[in-house]
Amino acid sequence: MNKYDYTEEEIINYVNGIKVSNEFLEELESNADLQKEVSTLKNDLFLMENIEDSNMLKESKIKSAINIKDGIIDYILYFSKLTPLASRGDDNSEEDKKIKDIYVYKNIEIYKSGSEYYINISNIKNFCIIEHNGDKIVNILSKKDNYSYILKKGNYNIKADGYEASINIE
Repeated sequence: MNKYDYTEEEIINYVNGIKVSNEFLEELESNADLQKEVSTLKNDLFLMENIEDSNMLKESKIKSAINIKDGIIDYILYFSKLTPLASRGDDNSEEDKKIKDIYVYKNIEIYKSGSEYYINISNIKNFCIIEHNGDKIVNILSKKDNYSYILKKGNYNIKADGYEASINIE
């Protein structure tokens, strides 16, 4: 018995409800591999047509976080740790030697200089709001190249151009 050789075009036509050959229909009745291909394509097309309506592709807001306990980073979430490179030229300045680690999330930087932690928000395009223990302490509603602030003990919530960070210093 000669097996019918089906094509991708016929499978697509069948799934889309377009007329296909009788040979293809006969083969579809008895060929499990062909049935599997048709079923897979139907599922794929259904997902492609309906995925826009699902919540699957809606952008979720990510809130980064850092917890500092007794002067040491206890945990970080979504921040990347950077180690500064040595400056070019002769010796580094004393200030450069004090900065050991920098933690960055988008345009929000946290770094330690000596025993103090600082926040630096660069390239503010629209707004920057910083709250400390629930009180708004910074409210920038315009474009600004840079804003720096020394961090004291407490809970900080930073919103800058749609990005959020939570900082807790114990």
